Amino acid sequence: MRNRNNFINYDPIKNKKHIQMATEKKPIIKEENSTINNIHDKLYRSTFSHPQVIIDFLKKNLPQKVFKNINLNTLQLTNKSFVSEKYSDQHSDLIHRAKIKNSNNNLYTLVEHQSTDDKNIGIRLLEYTTSLIRQHTKEFKTNKFPIVLTILLYSSKKKYTGPNNNLEMFENYKLAQELMQTKNFFKIDLQTINIKDLINQGDSSLALILLKYVIQ
Repeated sequence: MRNRNNFINYDPIKNKKHIQMATEKKPIIKEENSTINNIHDKLYRSTFSHPQVIIDFLKKNLPQKVFKNINLNTLQLTNKSFVSEKYSDQHSDLIHRAKIKNSNNNLYTLVEHQSTDDKNIGIRLLEYTTSLIRQHTKEFKTNKFPIVLTILLYSSKKKYTGPNNNLEMFENYKLAQELMQTKNFFKIDLQTINIKDLINQGDSSLALILLKYVIQ
């Protein structure tokens, strides 16, 4: 893993004015929480749209047996988004498509950035996944489903109280885990990750550090 020591002495709090300039010079005329969420959204979209940032992020946060199956040479950002206008101030998603290694099969990564706590996030992520699959089958005129890796990127000063995966939303967690054999989404809670671990996230390090500290 590449060393990111040049980030150790970076203080996002002292450099908050540079964060705002990097996101957009035009002032955002909204209430404070909406302004913060918009800063997060612009920062997230402007950084995670870059190929090397999303690649380093996936490499660090997905299980290696999952990551190694992605053909990174085919990874590309799509123009798809399933966040409704109602949630646009608190949530933002970026969807990338790639091929699975040694095959022509499609794989999507749906990274949902969220800056508010939502105990029903699992339901919304399921809806996004279903909409993505439906759109894919229509676009490519197929009845075969693509693989969808759904990732929740949570950055808020408020403690996350939602589910860690969709299995936790079932009445009988252990039985659901035994029968369904899937967690449905991966959760990355920035507030529980220390600065040293964030520094070692490759090209995604700076973006994650800013997302973690810009709201303080």
